[in-house]
Amino acid sequence: MAKNSPIERRSLQLIVMTIAVASLLALTAVVAAEGHTASSSSEQEKSASYKNMRLLAQDTLGGFGNGGEGFAMRLTESGRRLLYVAHEEGPKCFSVLDVTRPSSPELLSQIDVPN
Repeated sequence: MAKNSPIERRSLQLIVMTIAVASLLALTAVVAAEGHTASSSSEQEKSASYKNMRLLAQDTLGGFGNGGEGFAMRLTESGRRLLYVAHEEGPKCFSVLDVTRPSSPELLSQIDVPN
């Protein structure tokens, strides 16, 4: 197997980070939709760590936590990482989060389902 260039390694790292953030956001959405809460952050960290992952952050998607239909990430020219989260059903179509700092995602926008 050929060695990856630094750019290829960085791209792979970004893909892995995107998948991890998207997975955690989807898990958060499921928990929020079901009305369950974990008893502590350490319990949440333990449940994620057995899969070789560590919980970095959560976001409720502005109270519309049914995200998970699809995810896409875009690296802007300014270096920001924008995560697009498709919702499984209305009233929101998709949400846009700034995940440049994975430990503190910021909800930037939500698009309503067209009438």
